[in-house]
Amino acid sequence: MANRRGFTLLEAFVAAAVLGALTVACLKFFTAGAAQQEAMRDRSRAAQLAANVMERLAARPWDELSAEKVRPFQDAEELRQSLPDSKIEIQITQPSGEPGAKQIAVLVRWPSRSDVPPRPVRLVAWRYRPAAK
Repeated sequence: MANRRGFTLLEAFVAAAVLGALTVACLKFFTAGAAQQEAMRDRSRAAQLAANVMERLAARPWDELSAEKVRPFQDAEELRQSLPDSKIEIQITQPSGEPGAKQIAVLVRWPSRSDVPPRPVRLVAWRYRPAAK
């Protein structure tokens, strides 16, 4: 029986093929993870942006809460900086059943950077007419 030392050429090719397949699998895994992380970062920025706009709207006087007067918030420069190509929609409604209340809805949409479309971020708050002093 001969004493074998080292690898045969066939064993080296098989090991290289297995190593190559594992490398490709790992690269796909890391690429998908990076895309998911970027999507979560965009969603977090959209939520932060919606919260900032909602806070500014809630601080406005009652009489200034109308669709016409909140238009500047929809074109805010911070949109272009924090989440490029995003759109913000603000809806202010006054339900007929509650004359002293206004519903404020802030919706932030942005284009997808991957093949999975992002769900928009939507915040809703109620604002009530201040009591007469």
